Amino acid sequence: EVLSTAEVLDMLESESAANRATAAESFRNREVDDAARKRLFERAKKDPDTKVRGTCWEALADSDDPQIRAVMKSVVDDASLDLIERGGALVGLCNASDEPDVAKRMREFYEDPKTRAKAMESMWRSFDKQFSKYFPDHLEDPDLDVRRQAIWGAGYMGLGDEAFRLKRLFDDEELRQDALFAYALCVPGELSRGRVRRLLKKIDEAAGGLSQGEAELVKIALDQRLVMHRLEPVFAEDHDDEHHHDHDHPHEPEPEKPKRRSEEH
Repeated sequence: EVLSTAEVLDMLESESAANRATAAESFRNREVDDAARKRLFERAKKDPDTKVRGTCWEALADSDDPQIRAVMKSVVDDASLDLIERGGALVGLCNASDEPDVAKRMREFYEDPKTRAKAMESMWRSFDKQFSKYFPDHLEDPDLDVRRQAIWGAGYMGLGDEAFRLKRLFDDEELRQDALFAYALCVPGELSRGRVRRLLKKIDEAAGGLSQGEAELVKIALDQRLVMHRLEPVFAEDHDDEHHHDHDHPHEPEPEKPKRRSEEH
């Protein structure tokens, strides 16, 4: 987050596959201009490491370039390729879930335990309500990756009926932050800019108290929830004011920020 786009793009050329994958992943929370998109596309097609290629496809999820979409589809459809790359391409196609062939692939990958987690990630990133039914069944899944995607899916799909099950996960050290974020996104309650602080207090009480980092995470989730309901965020303004007076304020933790196909948030 502290590196410029040019510096991150340079990391895509690193000799270390781990560094290249990390650089590609960082673009999921970063504005991607045409030049960066082109570099990611080339790396996705030619990188010798499967994970790097898959991560590059994921980073291209916001692209509506027909050529990129077409290559992603061919990757998903190619059974000879590694499932890691194919799963990454499926996540990259999350914003194309309104296309019948893409939605079909999401369901097919969901049916395979080896690709279920990636399918569920693609589903919740799509914001497509047709996939809402897939998440509740996996909130206690023995596969940690699947369980985590179910948690995020319950949050981003706004499954308020599952909030009590997310609350149970507050005692799970491994999943507490995921559950807090998802809970903030979906817990029932009147949502308005004037009442959102009351909702924060309610979550703090339900969680048995929030650490500073956890509170920041919940605030991010609540701001996202406001924006998803076409309301202006509240806590981001507070953070901007604090940062204006204190340049040493630590950067808040930043979760994944998927986008809707048809509306910004």
